[in-house]
Amino acid sequence: MPEVTAHTVKMAKARDSDLDMAWAVFRAAQRNEYSWWEPRHCDLEDMPRVAKLFFLRCWKLCIDEGAFNRIHGGYETLLQLCDSEKNVLELHPQLMKAQEDAELLPIYEEAYREALLVINTK
Repeated sequence: MPEVTAHTVKMAKARDSDLDMAWAVFRAAQRNEYSWWEPRHCDLEDMPRVAKLFFLRCWKLCIDEGAFNRIHGGYETLLQLCDSEKNVLELHPQLMKAQEDAELLPIYEEAYREALLVINTK
């Protein structure tokens, strides 16, 4: 069996200005989602192919499929679990402590079962 190696990578936290811009895109997408306008109402013929491709893919990402909302919402949720003092996405110290304590759970459970067995045999 091949040897498996695990590596750890830290992801930088988005700046507040990045999140503000993402919320602005989110609100603009919501306004467009409920409007009558669609890209077919726009004359895309004069746009360069790459600009048209970018525009239509952004429309699809933000409005047609709602993927941007899920990605942005997921990041905002993850951000709530992270340490606000760090500039990387790292679990909040209380969650790290809870994770460490959880490793002791099987030991506590075994001790509890043994104690119950002693109590019930009396």
